[in-house]
Amino acid sequence: MDAKIELQPKVRRGLNAFFLSLTLLVCLIATLPQIRVGDYKPHIAFAVEMAKDNPVPVPHALFQKLILVLRTLLPFRVLQDQSGPWQYLYDHSFTACAILVAMAAYLATVIILKKSFYQNWRSTLGSKAYFYAWLTAFGLLLVNPIILFTLKSRLILGYFPANLWHNPTYILMRPFALWLFFFIEDHWDKRLETKHWFLVAFISYLVIFAKPNFTLSMLPALGIFCVLKAGPLKKWNWGLLTALGLPALLSLAYQYWFITQYPTESSFFFEPLVGALYYTKNGFRFLAFLFLSIAFPLMVSLLDRKEALRRVDFQLAWLNFAVALLTFLLFTEQPYVSMLNFSWGAVIAVFILIAVSLNHLVRDYHRLAIQAWKTQLLLGLLALHLVSGVIYTIITIINPGPVR
Repeated sequence: MDAKIELQPKVRRGLNAFFLSLTLLVCLIATLPQIRVGDYKPHIAFAVEMAKDNPVPVPHALFQKLILVLRTLLPFRVLQDQSGPWQYLYDHSFTACAILVAMAAYLATVIILKKSFYQNWRSTLGSKAYFYAWLTAFGLLLVNPIILFTLKSRLILGYFPANLWHNPTYILMRPFALWLFFFIEDHWDKRLETKHWFLVAFISYLVIFAKPNFTLSMLPALGIFCVLKAGPLKKWNWGLLTALGLPALLSLAYQYWFITQYPTESSFFFEPLVGALYYTKNGFRFLAFLFLSIAFPLMVSLLDRKEALRRVDFQLAWLNFAVALLTFLLFTEQPYVSMLNFSWGAVIAVFILIAVSLNHLVRDYHRLAIQAWKTQLLLGLLALHLVSGVIYTIITIINPGPVR
C-alpha cells in the first residue's frame, strides 16, 4: 500500500522550497570565497573583455556568454550613475551575473538528479521517495574522494573530486552532462521524435561550449556501448548518435581551430602519464588516490556485479569513466600541465558513477540488505565520501585559496 501513496501537493511544494533554498544557501556560501581566489576571477575577466569586443583565448565560452546575456537583461545600466551600494553593485555586475549563472547551474543539477531518483524509487518507496530523492540529490553536491588519510599533506590534488567549488565551467557543464546521460540511458534503443532530436542536439551543443570534456569521453563510450549491445551498424540508434555526434563534431572542430589561433596559449600533446603523475608523482599513489575517489561506486559494482553490471546506467557510466580516464592518462595540455585540463572528463564521470551507484543502492536496498555486511560496507564508504566532502567544503570556505 505504501508504494502507491503519493504526497500531497502542499507537502511537495514545501519540500521543493526547502531543498532548493538549502541548495542555494550552501552553494552560495561555498562559492563566494572562490570569487576572489578560484577560477571565477579569470573567467569573469574574460567576460569583461568580451563585452569590450576584445578577442579572448576561450574556445568554450558559454559561461562568459551567459554572463553577458544576464547583464544585458538585468537593469544594471540604470545603476551606472548612482552612488553608494548601487554604484558598488554596478561596478561588480559581471561578478553578480557570474554568481547567478553558477547558482542556476547548481539548482539545475539538483533538480535533474531529484527527478531521476524519484522516477526510479517511487514504485518501491512510495510516499518516502520524494523526500529521499531530494535528500540524495542535495547530498550528491557534497560527496567527494575519501581525503581523510591525506588532510595533513594535501586537500584534493591528485584525486578525482566529484565536486569542486572553484571552477565555474565544470559547474555549468554538469547539469547538461547529467541531462544527456540520463536521456541516453532512457533512449539508447528508442526511436527519437524530431523534437527530441533537436533538443538533444541543442543540449549537446551547450555541454560542449560549457566544457567539452564530457562529450570527449561520452561519444566514444556510446560507440563502444552500441558495439556491445546493438551489434551490427544497422541496428545502432543512429537518430540518437547523430543528435549527439553532429553538433559535437562540428563544435569540437571549431574549438580546435579556435585554439590554434592562439598558439602561444596552449597545445595538446600525446604524453602518457605526464599529467596523471604530475601531482601523485608515482603510480602507486595514483592508484591509491583513484581508488579513494571511486571507492563507493567501485564496491557497489563489485559486490552486486551480477545485477549492477547488466544495467544500462552502470555500463554507460563505467564505459564513460574508462574512456575519460584513458584520455587523462595519455594526453596533456602544454604549457599548463598543472591545470590537468584533461582530467575534467574523469571528474564528471566520477560524479555520474556515484549518482548511478546511489540510485542502485536505494532502489535495491531491501534486496541488498539480505547480506547485511554488504550494505554496512557500502553505507560506510558512502559516509566517508560524504564526510570528506563536507570537510573539503568547510576548509575551502574558511581558508579559500588555490586547490591544494
